[in-house]
This record gives sequence, structure tokens and C-alpha cells, in this order.
Amino acid sequence: MENKAAKSDSKNRVVLVVLFFGTFFFLVFADCYGGEKQKSVDTGKELLVAKDIYEARPIWCGQGVLIYTIRKNGVYWYNIETGRKAKVAEPGSTPLACTPDGEWLVYIDKNSLRHDDGTIEREVIDVWRYEFKTERRQQFAIADYGEASSIGDGVLAPKGRRVFLGKQPKARVKMPSPEWDIIWTQEKAGLTAWLHDSTAIVRVYSGEGKDRLFIRVFSPEKNIFLEQRAKYILRLLTDKQDNVYMQVSNEEFEPDLINEVIRCTVDLKEEKISCVPVLEDFSIKGFDVFPSGEAFVFMEWRVEGCVKIARVENSEASCIAKGLYHPGYYLSVSPDDKWLAFVVLSEKEGDVFTNDLYLIKLKN
Repeated sequence: MENKAAKSDSKNRVVLVVLFFGTFFFLVFADCYGGEKQKSVDTGKELLVAKDIYEARPIWCGQGVLIYTIRKNGVYWYNIETGRKAKVAEPGSTPLACTPDGEWLVYIDKNSLRHDDGTIEREVIDVWRYEFKTERRQQFAIADYGEASSIGDGVLAPKGRRVFLGKQPKARVKMPSPEWDIIWTQEKAGLTAWLHDSTAIVRVYSGEGKDRLFIRVFSPEKNIFLEQRAKYILRLLTDKQDNVYMQVSNEEFEPDLINEVIRCTVDLKEEKISCVPVLEDFSIKGFDVFPSGEAFVFMEWRVEGCVKIARVENSEASCIAKGLYHPGYYLSVSPDDKWLAFVVLSEKEGDVFTNDLYLIKLKN
């Protein structure tokens, strides 16, 4: 009897050990797959969302969903409220933009890269959209690869279902339902940003050794060339007040190291532009503007471990996150001005660096 009891007790211990380690490994490995839950974020404290991501600007889908790409793993979404994340698209995909209501994500599939019909010098790529509610994926366009990659934040209009994809290639694909309005251009696209009411797009035109702005107005249809020029326009943004922001440089050899941010007010009726510098004394690396236009966030080349914020009224900068990393290129403020996602370089081993994505809740 004692021997049987001992055997029974031994079996119970084995079951408990198996259950314990099963639970342990489930909790550990859940973090490696889609659908896992992340801890919440306190105001002013950074949260590491993902490591070794593709170096690109994080994309907001609506108010609380963040899109990013993990190297070798594909495109993921992260929900701030629930703390959950899941895969959207396979490796080789690059997210371009989300509709402002957060219902659709537009991305390109680099695995589809090929020569355009009847050409050898032009490459085209398939453009897809992903609907979050139904999880369906649809190819809805074919675009010039160089065009789709260079447009920046101007792929989707702030209102409606309008898409700007640059110069139209020869290859075509039938638009599935629901149909969206695709805007094409006859010349190379370059950096592009929409005005908030979606009546016009602001674009960068390169010519005569300098970058120049021009605006394409849709109703009535016309192009307005503006005289504000710089050697290089590195970044182009707009806010909800239809101010235009340019990160510019006149340095020929290292434009990224010496640059400034200019804010412009555009008068479409008079076809005039008025610009003033808002960030002058900084070697800006990454930059973004609050959608409300009230402040900027940026990182500097020469200041490691600090993400800075500067208010428009005085341009005085202060650190809002520091001590974690080397400066990176990419910052993105949420549409409601409450969150900041930023990509930084983290040292892995020796001189080997990875791009890591952090999230911080901004103070009011």
C-alpha cells in the first residue's frame, strides 16, 4: 500500500511539474507570436514595442493602433488600449499609410517587384490594402516602385478614399470593391503631403539644382508653383491647420547634419506662400509635427539618448524621453497628440545596431 501511495504521489508531482513548465513556456513564447498582450504605458515612461524592426516611420491607424515592420517577420499592428499585436502582412511587405478612420492599411509587396510591361528600365510593384474589421487583403493597384517609395506621408488623403501613387505605369489591375479614387501624375512624384481638407496636395519639385514646392489643386484643377526654395527638402509635412512644414538643408555633402525646420502658410487664392524658421539651432535627425500644429518632436545627431519636444510659440526644446538609445530618424505623433512612437538605434554587440520601436504617452 505504501509503495502504491508513493507511486501515486510521484505521478501527481510529474503532472504538477508538466503543468508548471507548460504554463511557463506558454507565457514566455506568447511574446514571439501575433496576438500577445503587452504591458500598459504610464505617462512619460517608454515602452519597448518591438526590436529589430525595419527602419521606417511608424504608421498610426486611427487613434490607437500602430503599424510597424519586423525584419524577416513581416508587418504587424499593435493596439495601445488592449496591448495586443498581430501580423498583417508577410515579409517583403512595406506599409505606406492608413486611412484616417483606421479601417484600412495600404502596403506594397516587394516580392512582386518586376519590370513594367514592355520596358526594362522601369520597375513596378503590387499595391495592396488590408481591412482590419474583416482581415481581408486585396490587390487594388500597380504602381511604379520608385514613385510609391518616395511619396512619404502623402499616399492617402485625410478625407475620403483618395490615393496618390505618382506616375502611372503601363501595367494595370482591375479595382475591386469598394472602389477608391487613384490620383496619378505625369511627372515624378517626389515628397508629397495633403492639405487637411483634401482639396490639394503639396509636392516637392527638383530642378535647377534646388528643391521647390508646388501645389496641385483639384477643384478647380490647377498647379501653383511656389518660390520657397532650398538645396534639399528632406521632409514634408502638413498639420490640421494646413500649415506646411519642411525640413530643409543647403549643405551639399552632408545635408542631414546641418538642417532646419521651416513652417509655411499657403494662400491658395493669392497663390502665395509665407515661411518662417521654427527650429534653427539644431542638427535634426528625426522630426515630426503634432497634428494640431502646437508642437514638434525631434532627435538630434549630436545628442544621444534624448527625444525633444519644442512648442511652436517659443521653440524652446526639452527632453521627454532620455537615456535609452542612440538617436534615430523616425518619430510619429498620434492623430490625437497623445502618443509618440519613435525608432532608435540600440547597440546589440560591439558596433552592431538594431532599430527598436518605443512608445511614450505624452503629457497634456
